[in-house]
Amino acid sequence: MWKALLIEFCHNWTMLDRILNFRAIDGELRHSALLGAVYFFAAFLSVTFTRFEGGVAMIWIATGILSADLRHRPQYTWTLRSLACGFAGMVVTISVGLGPVAAIPLAVINVGEAVLTAWLLNKVQPERGHMSTPREIGMLIVFAGIVVPFISAFPAAATAKLCAGVPFSTNWVSWFAAHALGALTIMPLAKLTLGGDLRRWAAEAQRTDWLEGTLLLIVMASVDCLVFVQHRLPLLFLPFLPLMIAVFRLGRIGAAVGLVMLAAIGSVCTLNALGPINLIGGATGQHIQFLQFYLATAFLMSLLPAAELHQRKQLYAHLADSTALYQVIADRSGDIVLVLGIDGTIKFASPSIRRISGLDPKSLVGRLALDIVLPDDIADVAAMHRRALNNPDETFIQEFRAIRATGEPGWFESHSRAAIDEAGTVTGAVSVIREVSERKARELELTKAAKTDPLTGLLNRRGLEAIYSENIVEASRGKGARCIAMFDLDHFKHVNDRFGHGTGDDVIRAFSAILLQSIRDTDVVARLGGEEFAILLASADLDQARTICDRVRVRFAETSIFTHEQTVSLTVSVGLAQIPAKATLPQAIKLADDALYAAKAAGRNCLSVAA
Repeated sequence: MWKALLIEFCHNWTMLDRILNFRAIDGELRHSALLGAVYFFAAFLSVTFTRFEGGVAMIWIATGILSADLRHRPQYTWTLRSLACGFAGMVVTISVGLGPVAAIPLAVINVGEAVLTAWLLNKVQPERGHMSTPREIGMLIVFAGIVVPFISAFPAAATAKLCAGVPFSTNWVSWFAAHALGALTIMPLAKLTLGGDLRRWAAEAQRTDWLEGTLLLIVMASVDCLVFVQHRLPLLFLPFLPLMIAVFRLGRIGAAVGLVMLAAIGSVCTLNALGPINLIGGATGQHIQFLQFYLATAFLMSLLPAAELHQRKQLYAHLADSTALYQVIADRSGDIVLVLGIDGTIKFASPSIRRISGLDPKSLVGRLALDIVLPDDIADVAAMHRRALNNPDETFIQEFRAIRATGEPGWFESHSRAAIDEAGTVTGAVSVIREVSERKARELELTKAAKTDPLTGLLNRRGLEAIYSENIVEASRGKGARCIAMFDLDHFKHVNDRFGHGTGDDVIRAFSAILLQSIRDTDVVARLGGEEFAILLASADLDQARTICDRVRVRFAETSIFTHEQTVSLTVSVGLAQIPAKATLPQAIKLADDALYAAKAAGRNCLSVAA
């Protein structure tokens, strides 16, 4: 029984440990205690050394430390950390600040300010940034440097007035300036530290990077000290030079460390009546306020360029990777890759163009792509390029003919899409082109086969329809088809029945040859099926058409066809009709067919003209 109870107790304890996660809570307690100690130290220094005339502290970085920490932590940990920092703030207020009465209100205001800042930043930018974009810097300025301090300054100034009797307006300005500039000064470095950027830089930095970074820090510290330990010359501009060098060499880390270093040295010296700021008339509190304005300028001058440089560095790295990948693909691809400018100028041609067309890719750079397109297809290719530029989200496909190095044309198929820069502006187009000459040849063969009678090589009905449509257009201009004739071999069925289909095919081919020999170059011959043929007589009146058709009839009647050791003689009947204006092919064939039936009825081997 005891063993069973022990097992049950261990099981329940394990489940309870998983539910409450004691180890996690223990870790959070340690972290919160450490954060509270850092918060206490920062608040104690601020209140001890920058609180003048019984008001609020004029330099305050503690809220910025807490805001940065909360920004990088899950929200379920915020309560414990906020309580630790709130307790630390109460101790500072009671011991060296406005006293016990103000301890709880100021602790709530300070912690609430940090929580509100972190919450707002999480709302507008859920991903935890690392001071790497101008937008993130802008959001930090808006919320941590303006909105939240502006709000919290009202209850804080009211508390100071009630507890110490100091003017509301004076404390409102002091609180706003101290908390805004304190947050902007300390949060970048805190965020980079909490985000792991400092750790990653330290792990990845080479020996030369360490030497360069150390040297820059020494130079910045030396210049800051040189400027702020003397108060004869107004050299406040001088620290900006090493600070900007640190920005360009060390990026965001150099800007954040340099800004904190400048704030620390400047604050210590100014509080001790040293530095060029003390050349300005007024009390120490006014000097501190001017220092905060100076640090705000340094913040904007360093972190915004640092973020922009970081973003550009990432863009260039991405571009370098993309370029390398693009080059490999272009070199290995069996297709041609062309990069075109807005005006269609070739900026890049892949090496595959030499193998496919014989053209030198380097010689094409700087030329217009339309220079190698066949003149008849230039308008279509230019229209496709314009459509691609005007619709950057779509890919356009166009077939065209281009000139090879040998001067011979070839068929190509282009897939074109607009190229867009990081600002979303169309800079040109990229075309992936493949040769389709073999495919077009097969298509041409299939098209020809679909329109050709396989036995005679003449056009079939479909081919005649295509030619007829073209001739109707010409006829509307006064030079197209005018007459149509139908031919039908007399008693052809008896040939097949008596001599076989092989002999019948020979007769069909022989008659086709007579047709081709008897017509003009402008006339079109087609086999409509079986022993039925048609001639489309272009620009011919009835008399001319009658002469041509009679010539065919007489020649065929006089021709003896020797095939398979047999001699075959046949005649043909002809129906002729003039094509009315705008008549379709079936309508024209119907007219000629009626005349053909009349010729058959008249005894065959004769020609009949439609009435």
